[in-house]
Amino acid sequence: RRQRQMCIRDSFCSACSWVDDDQSDCPTGCWLKLSYTYNMLNVDAVTTQVKDVTLFILDQEGNYIVREEVDSLTFHQNECTIQVPSLPQGDYTFLVWAGLADSLYRHTPTSLTLLRNEAGEQSEKLSSLFHGRLDNVHISGEYQVLALSLTKNTNILSCILQSPVSYTHL
Repeated sequence: RRQRQMCIRDSFCSACSWVDDDQSDCPTGCWLKLSYTYNMLNVDAVTTQVKDVTLFILDQEGNYIVREEVDSLTFHQNECTIQVPSLPQGDYTFLVWAGLADSLYRHTPTSLTLLRNEAGEQSEKLSSLFHGRLDNVHISGEYQVLALSLTKNTNILSCILQSPVSYTHL
């Protein structure tokens, strides 16, 4: 009986070398989990409100490094999380704009311009724009998920012009 127990124990000990710790499907790198909770319903409406996402990455001095664009399908398949491109270790600023895929805007890392016709007008309905920023993000090479809350630009301006009306006293 003792010999049988030793045989089983030896089998388990030698079996450890058979176990391969495959981590190929484990997440790596830096990811941004986007949310949009600053709204009238006070719920996370990122899944219903946000479509395409553009991430601008700036270095510690504020210099533009890279832009990553994520389409709506990929963004939602990844559960509203976007993978940050591989970066060397250091500190960065992440600037996120959502809704820029609309052809009504032209954007660079430092500016956003509404496109207008020759008369300086834009008569089409503007798509919703969302933005968020994370400063002093330290990239260490380890797996990390950072939360980034978006704010919706709700600046809507309507102008109604009327001809002056003269009133006469009766």
